[in-house]
Amino acid sequence: MSRILKATNQLEDDVNKANIFVHGDEDATYTAKDGTKVRSIRNLQKEADINVKKAQEEARRAEAAADRAEVGAMPAYINHSELPKSAVNGAMAQVTNDIDPNKNGYYVWDGEKWIYSDIQPAQNKDVKDLESIISKNKTNKLAFAFVDNESTKNVIASLYEDGGFCVRKILLNETVVSSGGDGISVADSNGFIPLHFGASYSNLYGLKIEPANADLVIKDQNGFVVFYIGNRGIFGITNHNNEIVERESQKNLQIGRHKKSDINHILTYGQSLSRGQRSMPAISVNQEFKNIMIKSGVKSRYRDVDYDASEFVPMIEQDVGNEGETPTSGCLNGLSQRIDAGGYGSDWVFLGSSTGQGGQTIQSLSEFGISRRFSDTVNLIKDCKAIADKEGRSYSVWSMIWYQGESDYSANSNDNDSYSYIERWLSSMWEPLKKNIAKITGQEFSPYLFTYQVAAHRRYDSDEMSIAIAQWRASRMYDDVILAAPAYIFQTASDDLHLTNEASWLMGEYTSRAIFQTMIARSGKFRPLEPVSVEVRDMEVVIEFHVPTGKLVIDNALCESYENAGFIFRDKDDVVMDDFIASVELVGRNAVLIKTKDVIPLDAKITYARGKPGDRKASGPISGARGNLRDEAGLVDTAISPLGNIFLLHNACVMFEYSLKSGF
Repeated sequence: MSRILKATNQLEDDVNKANIFVHGDEDATYTAKDGTKVRSIRNLQKEADINVKKAQEEARRAEAAADRAEVGAMPAYINHSELPKSAVNGAMAQVTNDIDPNKNGYYVWDGEKWIYSDIQPAQNKDVKDLESIISKNKTNKLAFAFVDNESTKNVIASLYEDGGFCVRKILLNETVVSSGGDGISVADSNGFIPLHFGASYSNLYGLKIEPANADLVIKDQNGFVVFYIGNRGIFGITNHNNEIVERESQKNLQIGRHKKSDINHILTYGQSLSRGQRSMPAISVNQEFKNIMIKSGVKSRYRDVDYDASEFVPMIEQDVGNEGETPTSGCLNGLSQRIDAGGYGSDWVFLGSSTGQGGQTIQSLSEFGISRRFSDTVNLIKDCKAIADKEGRSYSVWSMIWYQGESDYSANSNDNDSYSYIERWLSSMWEPLKKNIAKITGQEFSPYLFTYQVAAHRRYDSDEMSIAIAQWRASRMYDDVILAAPAYIFQTASDDLHLTNEASWLMGEYTSRAIFQTMIARSGKFRPLEPVSVEVRDMEVVIEFHVPTGKLVIDNALCESYENAGFIFRDKDDVVMDDFIASVELVGRNAVLIKTKDVIPLDAKITYARGKPGDRKASGPISGARGNLRDEAGLVDTAISPLGNIFLLHNACVMFEYSLKSGF
């Protein structure tokens, strides 16, 4: 038995070596059980590229040094007539005090004669004139200072005697323009900063634009070139080795122009929650509608041993290893139920699949990720299109439902801050997938991306909830990204991380509502319960919310009570301000009033459903980071689980943070 185990372990080790070598990204290495290290092809290529660039740079420097040695230092002559009759081609000389001042300056030998150079030194007179202008206008004498209030007297604007005016922010019809870094930042009324214009760089909705010698270059948050315009007018993008390649023309997919097909595919993708890990046993074991899956099952992936895409069969959930009920059935069957109840027809067919993998970061699940689940998903779409074509039915991909983010709270993630996560999520996963979908299906409308809001940061021993913030920000910034519900309301299993089978179904049910309102009823992009404005006074804060249904409620209907309903103040160093809140009250149907025991610092931060150090390392509605603010949607929207339990589908408030200095 030990020999078999040893052979099995060796085989597993060899497979891991091969996988890293062939598919690993440029930073991937693997330490085998015998202590040897295996590096990926891309890692070796990266090192080779670096060495080549070093050699090229050293050669360039040597050539430049030789040129300088040949030309020599620039000699200076008093009169133009003193210039030598010949010189080394490219040599330069200077005339300093000729009787004709127009002859003073730099000259270059073109092989036959001295040519007056286009590059000239600044003349003393020019410098003195400039200095006089500066000295006349440079003054630090303050005429008036504008302060925020009598108690703090923070200067927010200054007027100088010379007419100079300095202001921290300019409010233009709910748009804030402020100095930031080396330029100007533009923020909306909620504090989001989508635009920054500066000398060294500009940032346009997450795309970083930097000046270059010959090209316009746009980089992502990690410094990788994602787009460029060459000096010959060529548009380009980069491949996974960061090499610029020509960009093929793509269809401009229209958002909101979706059309019903005979088969409407809804992809489920992400990590363990998308796969129903520990959500056992499966409970959606009957198909009451016309929803379908490939023959080998909802969770079957292209490279799985039992993968069978020979035909479509009725969609049900099945236990596979430690994976049970995925959110897919709750979503698709819930969507069909809503369509029937709303009178939108009875001939709808939705195709469900779940092709993610547990424990994977966003980088691993992206186009060139080491898990290869992206390519598995693309190949599944190809196979589904082939089956539909064989059956003579039209086929399109309507949307993806996304359940991922937990693993990016871990220390080995390259994308554990909000902006890096958004960039990787949308640019490296979602945009390439949409291009593949358009190429395979021929559809002219863009699919939607429906996401939950991850709530497991404390389970990963993190005091920050950057991925949750990223998912909410993306839903506010992009028309095709929609946040269905925060995950803190869904019951977890005994590990305080994964969901129970009924909770996994329920998460899909919540997603079905967002899809229905956006894509079937077409009542506009679904928006969760979320803050829209914050007003800060001395010892009070009023937060207004977008409330989907009814009015705001504070109770424990969706999760266990948390102090101050989940609201916490933190100081400029992100340290919890204990015992700072006096009360949390509701004002009207859509506002919360927070009263404090002291004046609120201007650099403070308000957090909701983030929790604090000392809380249990868990996620979920009982012990995880959570809040108690909800709407009344459950009074008009209910769902019955496959186990027969009735759920009131109230909307829980998203997890958020608000900085008094920079907004949301």
